[in-house]
Amino acid sequence: MIDSNNKLKVLHDDNSSFSDLSLDSADYIRDNFSLELNSTEDYLYIGYARNFGVCYVELTTPNTTSNSFTVEYFDGTSWTSLDVTDETKGFTRSGFIQWDKSLLNSTDVDGNTAFFIRLRPSATHTTTSVRGINIVFSDDNAMKREFFEIDNSSLLPIGEVSHISTHAASRDMIVQQLRNMGYIKEDDNSNLSNLTPWDLHDIHEVREAAKFLALSKIFFNLSDSVDDNWWQKYREYQDKFEESFRLARISLDLDNDGVEDTTETSRKRQSWRWSR
Repeated sequence: MIDSNNKLKVLHDDNSSFSDLSLDSADYIRDNFSLELNSTEDYLYIGYARNFGVCYVELTTPNTTSNSFTVEYFDGTSWTSLDVTDETKGFTRSGFIQWDKSLLNSTDVDGNTAFFIRLRPSATHTTTSVRGINIVFSDDNAMKREFFEIDNSSLLPIGEVSHISTHAASRDMIVQQLRNMGYIKEDDNSNLSNLTPWDLHDIHEVREAAKFLALSKIFFNLSDSVDDNWWQKYREYQDKFEESFRLARISLDLDNDGVEDTTETSRKRQSWRWSR
């Protein structure tokens, strides 16, 4: 079941005719969808219920046309240019897109109210197949810095071209662990709600931990015995994960307003115990 609090609003504006791709985008595991973006008449809108500053785009068939995105945000009056770091290079590969979330303002797009950014390519895209537009805390590129052969076909799940499902599972485990440790949110009316991945003000604070957790899960699934090399790799990366998570400085949006307040500023936690 997809938690609506974890889902981005993703809209394709095809020459003023809108398609809602939010449900297809929300899950990296179940759905792929085709996306054609015309450079003269199309926009892709990506939004969330409050300020957000990053998303991860997983592609099954990347766009083959060299291009860059013009990205804009609503400044309260009009759409204005927004500086972004686009690791996807115009959807020619999977990757993170990041920007300064403090600039965003809520606005209405085709009857949907959210904090939106919108993207238009400099050249019309070929047909692109998208696996998901959501959030993870690490990716295959980060794992390759630790274990270069991680994208070898013998290490990938059958029929998959990346470890995106493992990154999504690692994200969910980290969020659940934070819940287990007692991190909770409340709104202005003192209503409590569960943490979501979007409540981390800066995913870089847990990116190393998420990378090691994903690696440990991969090697655990490959192992047949506590005596084989895969089990040893699992234990190595599980230990690295636990140490990295223990030392992580974590800033959470505990009051659900999308803004990092002084009471939410990163601080080192003094004690913890990982729930296995």
